[in-house]
Amino acid sequence: DVFVEHMALSELRAFRVDDCLDFRADSGFVFGATIMNKAAHVLTISFKERSGKLRTIDCNYHKALYRFARYQSISQRGAHRMRDVQVGSMVDVRPRHVVQALQSNEWMVGEVVMKDVGSGQCQIEYSHRAQKWCYWVHVDNTAEVAPYLSHYDFRQFALNMDRYLDTSTSTGTAGNEVAAAAAVAPKLTK
Repeated sequence: DVFVEHMALSELRAFRVDDCLDFRADSGFVFGATIMNKAAHVLTISFKERSGKLRTIDCNYHKALYRFARYQSISQRGAHRMRDVQVGSMVDVRPRHVVQALQSNEWMVGEVVMKDVGSGQCQIEYSHRAQKWCYWVHVDNTAEVAPYLSHYDFRQFALNMDRYLDTSTSTGTAGNEVAAAAAVAPKLTK
């Protein structure tokens, strides 16, 4: 069963008011949603958040095509890969569509902090630029989540370790930075 991250633009153009689709919220979580209004390229979408609160938002599908998928194709899809992932599991994550002005195309290490019971979606906590972030992904989405250390470039982390370590402990040589990275790595990856 092939994972399809979003619909084609031509599919979205055919949708009408009261049609259902899957909608990806700012957090990354995908909800089943209903189209309440359609004007030009903007859809007014209504969906029930995980808390049960009804939410209505406008979204321009030309600018955010990645947010729209066929109804229940993600929101109700179980895991077909990485089925052993549990809360506390370490994974590689690439939060490509984070709305919080963070958009990143790099792979990072993250920890699963929550799993959805009705789908293969899980919330990943990761650090980026000395801040912690959370992002929901579906484990079948190979562009956004992967097994631990299968995509993350640990060598790049080692080369940049001098930014994270006290400068008095670093001599500036690449060998010492790699050794320092290796010493810190177990603490960062649990």
